[in-house]
Amino acid sequence: MFRLAINLKVENDLDDEGLFTSIRTTQYKQMGNDCWNKLTITCKNSADELNELVANEIQYKPNDSYDESVHNEHVRIIKRGKHGICVDMHTKWLPNFKWLNGLLDKYPNCWIKNEWDEEGGMAGVWVGFVDECSEKQIQEMHWRDLCIEEKVYFFKEDTVA
Repeated sequence: MFRLAINLKVENDLDDEGLFTSIRTTQYKQMGNDCWNKLTITCKNSADELNELVANEIQYKPNDSYDESVHNEHVRIIKRGKHGICVDMHTKWLPNFKWLNGLLDKYPNCWIKNEWDEEGGMAGVWVGFVDECSEKQIQEMHWRDLCIEEKVYFFKEDTVA
């Protein structure tokens, strides 16, 4: 999936006294790399809290503005149980770590794991929960993985007999 965004580059012309004489803008196009996220969320003691999280956070929100903060532009629920949910979602460039961290503030009884990879070749896992002392525990690891072109190269089926 490819997205096209238009950004503006602003250049200022200054005279000898440092005053603006003109402002030039240049449009350029930028395509964001897709990041595929597989979220697993469990809520052992509070099915109501999980239901509230799903209703408020895990839903389709269109992103026509290419806003970097939109975390769930494309959402697909894979599996749902009384105390857990597995969700696939796309984000632009990387997972929205600020949003994931904020989920722990809003829903402290939930355990959250996000396994992700992006088409440029970065991948990782983020796990967060609130412990029995009411402190957030977050562990994150990332690595260089296969980019989308490498996956095609290494895993294409040869048609040679």
